[in-house]
Amino acid sequence: MSLSLRKAKEDGIDNEVKANDGITSAFKRNGTFTMKQNDGSVYEGEWVDDMKEGFGELREASGAFYSGYFKANVRHGKGWYQSKEEEIYDGYWMHDMRHGLGLTISALSRNVYKGEWKNNERHGYGTIQYGNGAVYTGYFKNGKREGAGHFRSANKKGIEFTTSQ
Repeated sequence: MSLSLRKAKEDGIDNEVKANDGITSAFKRNGTFTMKQNDGSVYEGEWVDDMKEGFGELREASGAFYSGYFKANVRHGKGWYQSKEEEIYDGYWMHDMRHGLGLTISALSRNVYKGEWKNNERHGYGTIQYGNGAVYTGYFKNGKREGAGHFRSANKKGIEFTTSQ
């Protein structure tokens, strides 16, 4: 059954909602719905008590795309994201931030990072391969290399070091 609703939402956002297999109870979405917002973004996925909850896909008006899990309206759990700048992140999210193990590939810089994240920053153990061929394996803190690590330059010469701030 297809149902279209238009309803004023918090912050004055007027959303177009199509029910796929869910029900609306007093205008609360429960089930699988597609929602298009005025800004052009489109969310298709699971809802619980009018919140994105469970698996869904979000296509932002900017062209960015996320496919994965949501909790209380934000990315939370395993997910795949591609920014409009062609950066790809495949990993875990917590409260709409990269958090836990993840892999990032940047088309612009050609850098590849595989490792731990905390609050949207590289944090913990990981490996970054730079676009020029250099590789760093070691520890990161708040997005910066810190602690024990090994850096191998593009010409394959390795350096062991420890950094601290």
